[in-house]
Amino acid sequence: MGGKASDIEWVTAFSLDIDPRRDKNTPSTDEEHQLAIKMATQLSYDYENSVVISSGNGTYLWLPCHPFRLSGKHKELEEKTKEWEARMRERVEEETRLTLDFMWDIARIKKVPGTLSIKGQLTPDRPHRVAKFITEALDKPTGILEEILSMKISGIVTSNIDITATNGELPYRFLMLLKHNSKITDTWEGKRIFGQKNSRSEFDMSLASQLVAMGFTDQEIATIMIKSPSGKGGDATNQYIEHTIAKARMNHPRININKSACSEKCDALRVLNEIRRLVSNK
Repeated sequence: MGGKASDIEWVTAFSLDIDPRRDKNTPSTDEEHQLAIKMATQLSYDYENSVVISSGNGTYLWLPCHPFRLSGKHKELEEKTKEWEARMRERVEEETRLTLDFMWDIARIKKVPGTLSIKGQLTPDRPHRVAKFITEALDKPTGILEEILSMKISGIVTSNIDITATNGELPYRFLMLLKHNSKITDTWEGKRIFGQKNSRSEFDMSLASQLVAMGFTDQEIATIMIKSPSGKGGDATNQYIEHTIAKARMNHPRININKSACSEKCDALRVLNEIRRLVSNK
């Protein structure tokens, strides 16, 4: 049975999860693995007493803190951790061969050093590895707790999304876009190129950003993301979808997140007019 954030009473550390971009369920090569270790090591210089840990395929940057009792502040801490993590993601992903996984969920489980990572089919150049400490584990706090508690929350809040409430049917106007909008279609089918290794989260982010600009609601975008063949699809969690949509809306601040309509200059009206034109010509 999975744990919930509400089950956690104390926080004693935060962490970053740095992974090489590669095909799904594929172990990393030695070169990819060392690239992730190098990035974690560079970031560790910002946090005295931090610990670099190999996860087998990537790395964790482990950041101990003074024990902090949540006392019902679970959501506030998660939101502040998201803000900090977003800043760190920009730094990590400047190296286009790396990605930073989402770790702000208080109940998120990390791999224990000393255990074997058996994700994916091993090959001579993509072996399974034992997770282990790269740098010495010190029982001393970093300043990460104070940094995160001082973060200002952006105020970008998505509507309540329930991925179990979707009926599985794609919105009609999205189906029309798949027929007549090549950028949407290429994103949906995974044909766009974002870097050396296209990740599922990159396709999700691109799709969500386009749909936000076109005036789709959060629930509509969630339904589309769950069905997306190029993104995480059915593997996506509620938290992942909410975070992706929130980040997409942050890039389009003029759009009201509580409505599916937007200003007259918004692409949504042009899309809707195009849909009406196509329908009337049938």
